[in-house]
Amino acid sequence: VLVWRAGQADYSGFVREELVSEMIRGFVAHFEDALQSCRSATRERKRLVRARVVVDASNFDLENLRYLQVLRHIMRLVQEHFPEVSATVTVVRAHWSVVALYEILKPWLTEHVQQKVAFLAD
Repeated sequence: VLVWRAGQADYSGFVREELVSEMIRGFVAHFEDALQSCRSATRERKRLVRARVVVDASNFDLENLRYLQVLRHIMRLVQEHFPEVSATVTVVRAHWSVVALYEILKPWLTEHVQQKVAFLAD
């Protein structure tokens, strides 16, 4: 299980301090670790094991729309390089603006990825 506290990140700080590429590298490293863990578990159990991603979206709001390009870039990386790592992506504690943001980003996602995403209401 991968837990991301998306609403707690200081996106403006990443941009201000020119650390977006470092944030993305960390994100990729996290997914690479998940890929290797799933690969190892798959060999051990002799069946496909994939990660479950839980995104805590509390405190993520319309202010974060300024970083839409960064979010699109991260989503593109996941789709291109890690399409089968996650079985599901469950977004919890999502403000209505997070759901609206997802609707904006959804056309850039493959149908396969879209089917993995679910929102749980507060």
